Amino acid sequence: MAGAAEEAGAAGDHAGSVQAVDRRDAAGGLGRAAQAAAHGERIFERLLDEHGANEISYQMVRGYVAGRREEIRVQAGRGVVEAFVPQTHKPGAEAEVDFGDVTVRLGGEVMTCYLFAFRLSYSGKAVRREQGTEANTLVICGAVVTPSLKGRGLAGETLKALRQTAEEAGLVQVIAPVRPTMKAQYPLTPIETFMRWSREDGMALDPWIRTHQRLGAEILAAAPTSQTMTGTVAEWEQWTGMTFPESGDYVIPGGLSLLRVDRSADHGVYREPNIWMRHS
Repeated sequence: MAGAAEEAGAAGDHAGSVQAVDRRDAAGGLGRAAQAAAHGERIFERLLDEHGANEISYQMVRGYVAGRREEIRVQAGRGVVEAFVPQTHKPGAEAEVDFGDVTVRLGGEVMTCYLFAFRLSYSGKAVRREQGTEANTLVICGAVVTPSLKGRGLAGETLKALRQTAEEAGLVQVIAPVRPTMKAQYPLTPIETFMRWSREDGMALDPWIRTHQRLGAEILAAAPTSQTMTGTVAEWEQWTGMTFPESGDYVIPGGLSLLRVDRSADHGVYREPNIWMRHS
């Protein structure tokens, strides 16, 4: 420890000398990056010869030169300056697109699909289209209706439009993960049980499932963990307007399943179930 303290003190005493020698050598040797090691040795030798800096080690000089080299390049306009540029986007002004192959399991059957993802930068909302390698399936992964426009039947119209898009593209079926709206009234009931509940007329108990059924869709399978959402205990208390005094499972407003809270880990996780349905 004493030796380290003495070296640090020596470096402080000769900092001006190191910088002066380094500036002179760097000005003449900025374009000789391959000679970086020799550059450090040259500075060290000049410190010994010109300033009598016998208490400074070569390792100290080499470490200083390594840090200063990039700073000098930046000052000379030849380096990379790190910066953070915040991005803002106007509605509809920009979007991100990605695509590739994915493997999914539907109703116990493994299918290789082609995924096309379209994400709006302003809202963060995304639309994804997946089709089989033989181009026979359109997979709807999400649709959002603006709250102020709900109650106008737009969800059903969107579904019809996507079915028509699939038909025009020659796709024989449409797969959709359906979020049963009435499930929030039965958060303790497994999704596998809920999706089998029906009315006297044979139609599903849930109104959103019925909308799909009226358009000719059939239930394929449950999706027990269609979405997973995590956050701190404080975040979940803010999001739900509730208090979670101890670890455990909680019923939350609008939740289709339970929120699991672990106060010791300051963590809450909510896994929302959906139902896979197929239109053909």
